[in-house]
Amino acid sequence: MNIGIDVGGVILEHNKKVYTGQIDSVRFIDDAIYTIKKLAKKHNLYIVSFCSENTEIQIRKILEGKISIPTERWIFTRTRAEKSTVCNQYQLNVMIDDTFQIHQYLLKDCPQVKRIWFNGDSQQHPHHRHIIASNWKDIEDLLLVSNNCIKLERY
Repeated sequence: MNIGIDVGGVILEHNKKVYTGQIDSVRFIDDAIYTIKKLAKKHNLYIVSFCSENTEIQIRKILEGKISIPTERWIFTRTRAEKSTVCNQYQLNVMIDDTFQIHQYLLKDCPQVKRIWFNGDSQQHPHHRHIIASNWKDIEDLLLVSNNCIKLERY
């Protein structure tokens, strides 16, 4: 499977210090590195992140040598809507993102992509049509435990 993974709020905690270059205090979300390493053994993983050029430079510094995704599969977009184009261009089967608006673009522009809404809020958006994962353990269960692949088929 080809899996796209967002960075801010999915791999790294949201932290304004990324934008200012103070990257030493930026933290990885619990189990992100471990689970990504496991996923990379079975799937083709891609970083698909919306950010400015300056933020991209900081993110690359943070992720370099720490994440099991080859740098040639790190894709940065300058608009949220471009993530749909990336999903189609790289034939992604799954996209993991924490932004509801991104999932709405994907639903409209590439409905074949299974959408995992990281830390999604079904209270705020009760009629969403996305798979919610509260943490990386949920993602591991969805994408590495064979019985759970059926859950992906519903969406």
